[in-house]
Amino acid sequence: MKTKISLILFSALFLAACQGSAPSNERKLNFGQYENYTQKAPPPQETQAAQNDDGYVGISTMGKKSSYGDAVVTVASKKITLGQSAGEAQMTALRTTLDGAYASAQKTYRPLGFTYTISPVGAINPLSDIQVACVLSEESAQDVGQQTCNMFFNKINAAMSSPNTP
Repeated sequence: MKTKISLILFSALFLAACQGSAPSNERKLNFGQYENYTQKAPPPQETQAAQNDDGYVGISTMGKKSSYGDAVVTVASKKITLGQSAGEAQMTALRTTLDGAYASAQKTYRPLGFTYTISPVGAINPLSDIQVACVLSEESAQDVGQQTCNMFFNKINAAMSSPNTP
């Protein structure tokens, strides 16, 4: 009996404490301390279209300087075959090749946001085929994206076709 009363008393105190600490709806938040905060969404900017030599038209609704920074886009990707028995040695050689091609393209064109991604796409051995993507910021992709990625992949092709590559 004593435990039932203490349980009821504890429950009543818990409920009273929860109701007393409930936030009021009248509380005002001060967002002025945040640098890029605006109370209304900025008006949509006109879409910008960029067309390259292949006839592809990319449309961007973001301005060059948005509150979130410049968007990144995959400019080109290529599947590289390392062979059915590819292992750690082939991946190390590929990684060295990618790093060299990246450094060369970065030094030549100096694009913003330039990086690459790799992902295994082999069916039986995941390392037998590797998908490599050339990624740049949206602004750099429009300016020097095609040249940067062409140089990046040409350097990879040249290194992979040389007789020294395992």
